[in-house]
Amino acid sequence: MPETQYSSEYGAEYNADYIVGPAVFRGSPMRIVTLCYLGLGLFALPVWLIVSKTTRLSISEREVYFETGVFSKIRIGIQRDDVRSIRVHQSLLQRLFNTGDVEIYSAGDAPEITLRGLPDPVAIRGLIG
Repeated sequence: MPETQYSSEYGAEYNADYIVGPAVFRGSPMRIVTLCYLGLGLFALPVWLIVSKTTRLSISEREVYFETGVFSKIRIGIQRDDVRSIRVHQSLLQRLFNTGDVEIYSAGDAPEITLRGLPDPVAIRGLIG
C-alpha cells in the first residue's frame, strides 16, 4: 500500500502506512436491510455513507491518528508507544463479513479511540500492537 502524506493534530507531517474507515454495508448489514425494509433507507443510507467517508483511522510508524466529522472535526492522536491495549469485538455477522469494532486504550479505563464497523479489525490490531 502506498504511503500517504498526513498531518497530525500537532501540525507535524508524517507518512501514514495504513488508513482505514468504517465499512458501510459490511459493518452492519442487518441494520441496512431493516432500514430499507421499513422505507427509511433512502434517508439513513446517505447520512451513513457521509459519516463513513469522513471517519478515518491512520496508523503510521510513530502515531495512531483518528479523525471524524463533517462540519466540526474531532482529532485524536496517540503515540504508538503510549497504546496500552487494543480491544476487538466481532459479532457473528461481523465475523462473516470480516468487520468489527476496535477500541484503543492509552491511559485510564475508558478507550481513547472507538471505531465501529472497521474492515479487518484483527489486522488493524496487529499493525498497532
